[in-house]
Amino acid sequence: MKGLKKMTAVALAAAMATSMTGCADASWIVKSGDTKLPVGVYVADLMESCMYGYMYMGNSYLKSEETVSKVTESAKDYVLDILGYLKRAEEMGLSLTDEEKEEIAADVESAWESSGSIYEANRVSKESIMTINEASALADKVFMAIYGEGGEKEVPEEELHNIYTENYLKAGLMIFTKPAEASVSESATEEEKAQVKATYEASYNEVKSDVDYWMEQAESMMKAGNTFNDVMIAYDFENTPITDNKDIDTGSRYTYIDKRDEGVPAEVIEYLEDAEYNAVELVETEQYWVICCRQDGVSDPADFESLKTSLLYDLKYEEMQADMDAYIEALDVQFNESALKRFAPSKLILG
Repeated sequence: MKGLKKMTAVALAAAMATSMTGCADASWIVKSGDTKLPVGVYVADLMESCMYGYMYMGNSYLKSEETVSKVTESAKDYVLDILGYLKRAEEMGLSLTDEEKEEIAADVESAWESSGSIYEANRVSKESIMTINEASALADKVFMAIYGEGGEKEVPEEELHNIYTENYLKAGLMIFTKPAEASVSESATEEEKAQVKATYEASYNEVKSDVDYWMEQAESMMKAGNTFNDVMIAYDFENTPITDNKDIDTGSRYTYIDKRDEGVPAEVIEYLEDAEYNAVELVETEQYWVICCRQDGVSDPADFESLKTSLLYDLKYEEMQADMDAYIEALDVQFNESALKRFAPSKLILG
């Protein structure tokens, strides 16, 4: 589910060690009724949060009381979300199938092969990571049981389809980033200024040459009967080391662009809205050159089906989160103060 992340090996890029002292039971972090979460669920989230801060700020990251409070409260909110979804799923009679459990177990085993020693050094058990990933899967089931087909607050498929046809464009995009023009200090000599300019122009021309080449390739390949998807795959093959070519995905590279997404250059959306299907065009923006090719995203029902769940989350996620916040607020919850003190961010050793 969008707001309930899984734990992956990415969160383990920084090795950490935690001082384990005292005799109080710190094996669990939060409980409500018969549901109790292992402390590793909390520690795993702290590890992820602290890793990114440490990468940019080093040891000074956790010297700020504001930062310590922020990461602690975030981790506490995270375990409350997990607790809430586990209890909500149980109340609704939802559970994971054997196949789903096996798939999650395989994901955890994969992460453990590369990062298990780091987890174990921090008293994060394999069972804790299983709990996190199973809760994420159950969160999806809770959401769909409420808003999906046959759910308590089912969203009509027609409503989702209208959102799709009104707001989404299917297209293939090949994006080339323009080089940034370096600034020159006022004290620079004319020779230094000329060198900076020459370096920038060389980089600019190199990228533009690549853009022109692939525009020609796209037009030539499509004239010969290939699709724009074939062009994008060919680009990846040509720009990937030969030893890695066998791992290149040869499936669909087309993307679905939300016209309301401010992260997409306005020039690209403006072009695609009126573009003919399968017509290749180079669109230039302030930062990019984009080779665009609009596709028909309506005639094949599979396009809408592939996006339907995402559309449902976009439409109802905030409502679901508010509902879960109220549900969790009503729970009788107890945090383990001994565990909170023992695994305080300020006591973590990073790097």
